[in-house]
Amino acid sequence: MVPLPRTPNVAQILDEYLNSKAKLSDSSDGVVAEVVEGLRTYFDQALGMLLLYRLERAEYTDQLNQQPDQPMSSVYGAEHLLRLFGTPL
Repeated sequence: MVPLPRTPNVAQILDEYLNSKAKLSDSSDGVVAEVVEGLRTYFDQALGMLLLYRLERAEYTDQLNQQPDQPMSSVYGAEHLLRLFGTPL
């Protein structure tokens, strides 16, 4: 298991990607921002059901109980974001 919270976390990684895309081109900023927000939302929804190993579920439950209003994209990091892209739908 990886120690939580992670730095950088998923939200920071996605924000950094969005900022780097904005510097390169401004023609599709709205589309890129919408995709990034969709990824963040999907990550927050999918984490507990699809992305965690069995041994990580207790830690996830503890995080939810300690800070129920905090999105998990601000707690988990790149390791779990990569699982999102490798998970079949």
